[in-house]
Amino acid sequence: MNKEMTSVPDTLDLAARARLAVNALVGTILPQFEHECLWLQNVLPPGGYPHTCQWPDHNPRVLWALTLLRPMSGSEQGLDLEAKMLASMLGRTTEDGLYLNAPLDTPGAWWRKGGAGGRMDRASTEEFTTAAGMAVFLQALTDRAVRDDDAGLRERASRIAETLSRIVVRKDDYAYYPATSDFGMDYAYLRESGWPDTREALSDQDDPEGAVTCYHATVVRALCAWHAASGDEAALETAGRLVRYILKPQFWTGSCAPWTEAGGTDVHNAREIRAVHGGAERKPSALFQGHQAGMAYTFTGLIDYAIAANDPTVKDWVRQGYEYFRNLGLPRLGMWGENIANNQMAAIAIKLSDAGVGDYWDDVDEYVRNAFVEDQFVDAELLRREAEKHGLPTSRDTEFGEMSLERVLGCVRHEGLIDGEATLDPTCNRAKGMGLEHALYGSCYLEPFYFVWEAITRCQDGAAQVNLLLNRSSAWLDIDSYLPYEGKVVLHNKSCHTVSVRLPRWADRGAVACDVDGRGVAPVWAGNYVVVGGLTGQETITIEFPMVEWTETAWLLTRDVGWRWWEHAEELPRYVLHMRGGTCVQVEFPNREQFTDREPMYPVFQREHMRSGPAPMRQIVRRVPAKVIPWW
Repeated sequence: MNKEMTSVPDTLDLAARARLAVNALVGTILPQFEHECLWLQNVLPPGGYPHTCQWPDHNPRVLWALTLLRPMSGSEQGLDLEAKMLASMLGRTTEDGLYLNAPLDTPGAWWRKGGAGGRMDRASTEEFTTAAGMAVFLQALTDRAVRDDDAGLRERASRIAETLSRIVVRKDDYAYYPATSDFGMDYAYLRESGWPDTREALSDQDDPEGAVTCYHATVVRALCAWHAASGDEAALETAGRLVRYILKPQFWTGSCAPWTEAGGTDVHNAREIRAVHGGAERKPSALFQGHQAGMAYTFTGLIDYAIAANDPTVKDWVRQGYEYFRNLGLPRLGMWGENIANNQMAAIAIKLSDAGVGDYWDDVDEYVRNAFVEDQFVDAELLRREAEKHGLPTSRDTEFGEMSLERVLGCVRHEGLIDGEATLDPTCNRAKGMGLEHALYGSCYLEPFYFVWEAITRCQDGAAQVNLLLNRSSAWLDIDSYLPYEGKVVLHNKSCHTVSVRLPRWADRGAVACDVDGRGVAPVWAGNYVVVGGLTGQETITIEFPMVEWTETAWLLTRDVGWRWWEHAEELPRYVLHMRGGTCVQVEFPNREQFTDREPMYPVFQREHMRSGPAPMRQIVRRVPAKVIPWW
């Protein structure tokens, strides 16, 4: 690896964010509890919040995220803890592929018996597994086996995949996992007794989390990844049955707003217009009423299956659901509420683009530059100032050991809601309805950082594609992005004969300038991509275009004000977004005090310095990962 220092723009670097994410992930691991991972990290004051489902659900997710983020970031922090965590998890996995619950008799691990995170006390002490937990463990082992070329992990993954197919309840042409709501653990399959019940769900809310399709899609996603890595057709067959269950009508009860008499006159109204000219709503459709974060996972699983099976119907279902999703929340910021939705929507948009369903790269760009990264706690000095201001400690002894700001730095805000009516607060990362005891808290759903980083640029047979104007070093080219300070991207070609660069929709095509080694070339467009060909592999390509600024205002219908909402706009939360390209440089929430009396903490979108160029520069050593894990 080249150790020479290089001057690059000091702009968004996802690899640097991933290094902080590794810190937070390692900080969740509790050696004294069989290396179980905390569900939530309290940031101010530092601490932790356990969940009854965290061993089956969160340990596999932390392992998966670390598997992906290490090659991306180069971080070796906590490798020993990670290895011990993996060994502990494999030690609780049976020969026939059941990833079992953590021991119930570990001193101090009170949450394992139920009752934490809104769950019931456990109805039995029999050992059990959970379908979704096994699925995420399968996903982690699949990617880890590919990354490390590890035949042993591949064999363990194979057994888990076989077990997920073996324990599923099959009926007609579909299959499902029972929610086991009365057991005290979601989707629990008992080691000796099997399923406590085999009841099908009546709606998407008919399980302990209120996210039936989410849990099933999590399994679909893992089975599709395993199929892609191994060619296991049985895994894809089970995934297809699960998808047919997910698409049952009882899970899709959303609708378009009913046509009203809005704008009615003595001659016409909307209902009459529809009756005469058409506009009846079609069913089935991908319109939902449900758990926002859960639905994001639902669509990630569905699009993975649609690609694996090349299923046009499911591809279009995800497109419809994704675009419906964007009518909710603040999509310009990539903000819907719980951070899982904020991050997973970028993954869905990437997969829709990869599948040829549409070009959603501008959506990804806006999500990533805004809530995706602003949700992450990265400013230790700001946290210390907030702690001093509010009289909060920056470290303390807890039942999980010593917790400190340094240990939790890099986690992401768990949710951005400030009341019980889905009102978003994009101005700060303070938690909803919490006192100072849990003023700031975060979670570690961090694997989407890798998904976006991987998709920035790709290369096949010497033809590179740059989908996002973000910094990235790769084996085929390096990207220096000057956005949002300047409309400029510099590509350092290493081995490509052709480079295609996607420019954002706000860029004025007539004002785009391109040069190769200082020699001006006329831009050649292929769709939204500028194509530069005839390269030898050592050129510097510079593309420039004017930055564009605009302001837009949005209201959220968090109060029932009727269909003439604009006449009651003062009763609704109002947001003013100041955009510079895909970057929001300022957010205003002028009537925040109407919806919360909580003082803002950890302010975000403090970006006045990004309103003009030139871009600041910094010195780095470029790092190219030895292997890029396929994102199945």
